[in-house]
Amino acid sequence: MRTLLSIVSSIVLFNFLSAQVVINEIHYNPSGAQGSDGDFEFMELYNPGATDIDMSGYSFTQGVNHVFADGTTLAAGAYMVVAVSDTLVDMGVVSSVVVWTSGGLSNGGEDIEIVDATGVVVDFVDYEDGTNDYGNWGTSHDGGGPSLELLDPALDNSDAASWQSSWVAGGTPGAAVSSEPTPTVTTIYDIQYTGYEDTWLGGGSPLEGDYVETSGIVTAVDRIGQNSNFVIQNGSGAWNGIYCWWAAPTGTEIGDSITVRGFVTEYCGYGDLGDTSACLTELTTGYVVTAHSIGNALPAPYVFDQIGLVGGGYEPYEGVRIQMPGIVSQAVTEDSYGEWQMTGNGTSVPVGESGAMSVNDRFVVTEPDFGASMNVTGILNQYGGSNNSPDYWRIEPATEADVVEICTDITAFFNGADAFGDGWNGGTYTLSTSDGTELYSGGLEAGSSFTDEICVPSGTYTLVVGGGTWDSEISWSITNEAGETMAAGGAGEFSVNIGGPDDVFGCTDDTALNYDATATLDDGSCYFTGDACSAPFTASTGNNTTTGINEAWFSYTTTIDGHVTVSTVGLTEEDTWLAVLSSCDVNAAGEYTGVLGANDDFGDTPQSQVTVMAAAGTEILIAFLPYYAESAFYFSVTEEALAQTPVDVAATAYNGDIWLSWAPIPEIETTRNSNDNAYNLMQKRKALGINEYATYAKRGIADISPTNSANRPSTRDCPNPDTESEITFVCDGGSFASEVSWEILDESGTLVVA
Repeated sequence: MRTLLSIVSSIVLFNFLSAQVVINEIHYNPSGAQGSDGDFEFMELYNPGATDIDMSGYSFTQGVNHVFADGTTLAAGAYMVVAVSDTLVDMGVVSSVVVWTSGGLSNGGEDIEIVDATGVVVDFVDYEDGTNDYGNWGTSHDGGGPSLELLDPALDNSDAASWQSSWVAGGTPGAAVSSEPTPTVTTIYDIQYTGYEDTWLGGGSPLEGDYVETSGIVTAVDRIGQNSNFVIQNGSGAWNGIYCWWAAPTGTEIGDSITVRGFVTEYCGYGDLGDTSACLTELTTGYVVTAHSIGNALPAPYVFDQIGLVGGGYEPYEGVRIQMPGIVSQAVTEDSYGEWQMTGNGTSVPVGESGAMSVNDRFVVTEPDFGASMNVTGILNQYGGSNNSPDYWRIEPATEADVVEICTDITAFFNGADAFGDGWNGGTYTLSTSDGTELYSGGLEAGSSFTDEICVPSGTYTLVVGGGTWDSEISWSITNEAGETMAAGGAGEFSVNIGGPDDVFGCTDDTALNYDATATLDDGSCYFTGDACSAPFTASTGNNTTTGINEAWFSYTTTIDGHVTVSTVGLTEEDTWLAVLSSCDVNAAGEYTGVLGANDDFGDTPQSQVTVMAAAGTEILIAFLPYYAESAFYFSVTEEALAQTPVDVAATAYNGDIWLSWAPIPEIETTRNSNDNAYNLMQKRKALGINEYATYAKRGIADISPTNSANRPSTRDCPNPDTESEITFVCDGGSFASEVSWEILDESGTLVVA
């Protein structure tokens, strides 16, 4: 809580001439830079009245345990410091303290109540680390350096709005409320630079103790545990980062550009094992002045090639983003408080000795396996040590993505796709060893594609893909770092080979059409007659058969000028999907361009039928895609010759005459698609690769019938309607005249001629 108030007037809740004990300051969680709670916790009591108060028999009934001795007096206008120890006296901060009997102040907030000798409540405060029923108390006083100060003893001290975080680190015991000093505007570099370029420790900041204002990009935020601090950095490289040791405001995120104010503090080692010269420079008792922008790129990390790299040491990079490789030599245990260790060779090293780097979980929890090779990015932090631990350096990653396992085996990529673009609808993939040990798993929650990086030894693995509601939309591939496909497929269970850089992937089946004699590992790409447009089966007139469950291609060469019909209607109960093409040509997007017709459900049946016109000797290609069929079925190929005489002859009686009309003798036309492309599902399908599978699922019935066009009548008034009845009508000039029709009607709508 950082409050800036100008108190113009106050509501006096008690008579200043009437003495009263007021809880005036609470220092419940001293910062680590100041020292232990057991040395520096205190409360300050104040008597705003004009007469002394005899506190004999007064006691705390909540908070700490203490009964004030007989003869204890709080003088008028005076302060009394009640503390956990007499450390403040030993340090010369105050001249005297009352050391409470037992207990301590909760770092999470609690009730403090004082009663007089008769049990009457004298004062009560329910402070909090955050918000409670009495308001928002803030959090910067929770380990960030400040104490909680009552702004004015005349205010209601049960109200959070009556308090502020002190502007002085460690609070103001025995003194009046503090106010914000004028900051020195400076850079992080000038705060951090010590001149000790070539040492592991280095000296303190030249601005230690100063109240400063500085700016940078947020590189890490503690949102776990106590929400104790965040880090800012201004540019890449040495001396440019610093910890801000108070809770980041709600909404502050990594990548924000901000300006802060705080006191430059050195948090040094202490105790039997600590090193008092090993200090972390940090800002304390501060707040965020301004948030300038969000989403900024983070400063590039300084890269250490190895742990313990000499030449510059670690001190210049304290508070700075760094990157360092290593092998996990100590994994996280119940006793390691979330920390793990890495060394250059994976051999464990005692904490505090050179050759090791600890990885701390302040900002994010990571738990890599023992022996794993890691590359860690994070903020470099110096811990000075304590009674229980020696001093040592540690990296504090900001996100899970900062901790990356280095693949010492085969790096490969699992690429998943969904043809409909709505994710895998519950489908997943699982890659396991031959003995069933699961190595990797995942899926596609939404969208059309994703890629997972995997690291495995060269070998054969079991891959299971699917389990969702639209598995027929799923396709996948496994590629190596060179982009070569090692395996690919759709939903199902597969045995896949993952090889190294010296392996050659290809079809190793010498009976396949694409057998590769140079291949050392089979990539599942083998295809055989009927698997692809370029290698179709040969269909014949009459009934033919296909498996139904595999994509199948057929070639048929017409024998007469006329119409060719391919149909499954009446030949099976299976739900079929059919396309007829003139060629295997594809466009730049990999889509078939020679689709003559495609059909899912013909009429009211789930079977398929397509009719096209073709000249004798024309090759057409027939594709059955296994969207819905579950077993083999028959299909037929029939031809019908063009008529040899005029067609559609009609005779109409009109005004005592007989009018004859007919269509000309049909002529064969170039084979072409007579279906509207908007309904052409096949054109949306890309050409089959060596191991590409059907990717469309049945989302509804496709209407591929020609779009009906409305009549466009042309009328005119005859000058002499009783005598004029002869007209000349010319309909010609199009490229497909056989598709054109016309008719003449009289005023009553009776057909005259067509």
